[in-house]
Amino acid sequence: MGIPRSDYAYLLGKQHNQPLRKKDNPEGRTQLSILRYIRSLGYVCGKTKTVGIARKGTFWVDKYLFLGFPDITAFCPHLVFIEVKSPTGVQSAHQKFFEEYCRRANILYILARSLDDVSAIIK
Repeated sequence: MGIPRSDYAYLLGKQHNQPLRKKDNPEGRTQLSILRYIRSLGYVCGKTKTVGIARKGTFWVDKYLFLGFPDITAFCPHLVFIEVKSPTGVQSAHQKFFEEYCRRANILYILARSLDDVSAIIK
């Protein structure tokens, strides 16, 4: 389904008349440190890309996208999902549902605000 770029800003919580701009990204830095840490232990991990694509002036969202899917997927040696948030970041409702699905399936889910949250569990 296509979404005009003007509506894309709305989806991100921006006013229509405000340009989308790059800002400081503490979550991105934390993700990178977590990925490097897990790989330094010899485990396999990677970032999850769960956004649509911009094509010909329209933003496209895949209707089969798994909403709330965590930022990092790792095998340490078992499956682990890691959702990275800034110190003040809040999980969305979809992310909370995904965490509950993991709990019910007995899959490790980590809500990480820093590398310490992950290194305390994955060694």
